Amino acid sequence: MPLLDERFTWADRPAARWDHSLFRLAKFNATNGAVSIIGNLGLMWLLVGKMRVNYIAANLIGIAVCSLVNFLLGDRFVFEAEVVG
Repeated sequence: MPLLDERFTWADRPAARWDHSLFRLAKFNATNGAVSIIGNLGLMWLLVGKMRVNYIAANLIGIAVCSLVNFLLGDRFVFEAEVVG
């Protein structure tokens, strides 16, 4: 997935070297995995367990929130623009 993201989503920020792409792959998998698992579990616990929201609605909310957080992490951390100076 990060290779497609490098190619299409953040094409204006290409990796300079292949080892930089491998580092991005590691950051992408770590951040997306953590947000998807921890974020979804936390939101489901809060929404379903504490606020008594329907589990399907809570799951859709969790997917939307985690997707937004994953995109922001990709933009600001994984595929950050290289400083040329």
